[in-house]
Amino acid sequence: MKTDEGVRRFAAISLAPEYFRDFDDPDLGRYLVDVLCDLQDDCRRAIRDALVTMLGMSNEVNLLPGLAFDEWDEETTSIVQAASLRFDYAGWKISHGRTVN
Repeated sequence: MKTDEGVRRFAAISLAPEYFRDFDDPDLGRYLVDVLCDLQDDCRRAIRDALVTMLGMSNEVNLLPGLAFDEWDEETTSIVQAASLRFDYAGWKISHGRTVN
């Protein structure tokens, strides 16, 4: 989040659980999955936390401390699989450098 765009994205992502509480937006949900799957996106950590909250997975996965999030692990796979079911997104894939949109 080195730019104003990054700060705005982070703020919007932090509001995602509230937005999805009473509203269904599969396109935005798939975008969130794409960001989480982009290993070079600075907002991955915020997306991960938002999806954990939105999907009610707080008891199933660990919340990560700090802002750094460079890993792909079994918990991330579980989060992406649950999100892909909710947002009907079978075509998700891990990317490097925002190639998935």
